[in-house]
Amino acid sequence: MPELDFETDSFLELLTDALRAGPGSPSWHEALQRLRSGGIEHADEYRLLVTAREHLESGRSYRSIRAGTGFTQRLMSAIDEESARGGPRQPHTTSLIAIGAAAVMVIVLGVVGYLLWTAAQRSSTPAENPTLLVNTVSFVDFSGDLPSDWHKIGGLPLEFVRSTMRYAPPPTTQSGNGASSTVGGGVAWSQSIAPGEPVAFIVNLRVHHPEENLIAQVFVTDTPDFNEENATTPHELVWLIQGRQAQVILPSGRVEAQTELPKDYRGNFVRVAIDHDEASVELSGKKFWSGASGLDPTKPRFVGVRFLRRANDADGDGVVFESVRVNTRQK
Repeated sequence: MPELDFETDSFLELLTDALRAGPGSPSWHEALQRLRSGGIEHADEYRLLVTAREHLESGRSYRSIRAGTGFTQRLMSAIDEESARGGPRQPHTTSLIAIGAAAVMVIVLGVVGYLLWTAAQRSSTPAENPTLLVNTVSFVDFSGDLPSDWHKIGGLPLEFVRSTMRYAPPPTTQSGNGASSTVGGGVAWSQSIAPGEPVAFIVNLRVHHPEENLIAQVFVTDTPDFNEENATTPHELVWLIQGRQAQVILPSGRVEAQTELPKDYRGNFVRVAIDHDEASVELSGKKFWSGASGLDPTKPRFVGVRFLRRANDADGDGVVFESVRVNTRQK
């Protein structure tokens, strides 16, 4: 090692202080500067100071080197700076998993919230909610002549007595005279209902005794071409009672719902509600059926009630209609 042009003991002390203080300290920079100005070069600064000290300390007893105050902090800072110069750090795998799980949870909560919201919206549609359809636009109680906005349909004879509409059997009818072709008759509201307008059709009826050969029906049709003999139309949604059986029949002819009525059933009211392409039926205040109406969503609707007689020995007062009401949405 070349001779150094300075006091050996003082420089040895400087080297010792520099090694104790650590990289970046004033004594560290001063020692390096004095070494390099004296012609000593080394790539590793720490190794350079240690080597110089070893040469100067040779054969001498001097204070041992221990890390001084702040050495560890400065050393770690230097390591961090070196790592930062090496490029950006990659995200930890667990961090990526946590972020992904949080994103999935947000999506799931959003989907559940949307489904709950749409279910709430659907449950409050006019076809399902009686409180929304309270504006009565027509009412008939069969206490006299039909109102001007109602008319008779079909060929079955009817009579209006004691505020009821019932089948009027001909005087020549004899019990047990066998079956004949189905004949029907009833009344229909002359006004049409726009396809997008929600409407409720509420019918009160009374069952004195079940009859298999006399069928009472409540109907909604989008093709008001009533058959002159049986008062039916080509495309209609029907609720009916025959004997102790109550049914809902779609325009396709499919029986959509059917139930056996209690033996003590004496009637009350039937509520048929239509809203766009959905419909619902309530029987005496209880939900009987709901679903797609099967009616043409682009055509106006027409409503009414009727009897179908399947045999000429049908009794006239087994089932009677007491009143009919048409309700729309409150304006």
